[in-house]
Amino acid sequence: MQLITEDLLAKLAVPAPSTNGVSTPILEDEAGAPALLIFLALSQSSEMLLIAGHSAESVFWSRYYWFRRYANIRAAKAGTDAGLEQQAFKILETPFPPCDPDWSQLEEINVRAAAA
Repeated sequence: MQLITEDLLAKLAVPAPSTNGVSTPILEDEAGAPALLIFLALSQSSEMLLIAGHSAESVFWSRYYWFRRYANIRAAKAGTDAGLEQQAFKILETPFPPCDPDWSQLEEINVRAAAA
């Protein structure tokens, strides 16, 4: 599975995501904020990525990967956060952009996010 990277977002000139509603301490977290910002950019600019030729499934798995990576970084610092775990589950529960994901990819994505 080809995941969408920060470099690809820059190459496509995806705008910086809105961070309305995100608390300042989260955005100041040097370790976790970049992954969260990539997740937000993928979420807010998914249509742009689809127009650029990326599949809905690629955008979906990339969103999940970056959120899972963010949740893993936060868990390593402060322990597991039930709210973040619930949000990760909701990402899986309602694929966005709408698609029919190949669920056999889930374990690989979780392993990649944990190793990053």
